[in-house]
Amino acid sequence: MLETFRWLSKLGDSKAEWKKSEANDAIHWFRQAVGFVLGFVLGVIPLVGGVYLAIAIALNFALTWLFYSRVLQISDSHFEETSADPSQQLLQQGAMPSFAMMLVTWTITYTLLH
Repeated sequence: MLETFRWLSKLGDSKAEWKKSEANDAIHWFRQAVGFVLGFVLGVIPLVGGVYLAIAIALNFALTWLFYSRVLQISDSHFEETSADPSQQLLQQGAMPSFAMMLVTWTITYTLLH
């Protein structure tokens, strides 16, 4: 369990070297937090509909990109071992669980408050 969250100590260090598994864990858990917050905000402010869902998804991807490019300072050349686009791999990391977290949080918050 301790090994899973070892990456937390690297967040403040701009010169930290990120292993692929650590970067994936950091992005996954960041996305879960973003999904929870977005779901809560959409539920508290009674926003419903596909437009707000699309906005939430776009915000999730934008914040994830900012997180891995600015906070983690990972460039596309960092993960050259695969033939697929590294930035696309990082953006997809944890996307569906985060979407599910956002929907569940949004539904529960909206149902309880409105």
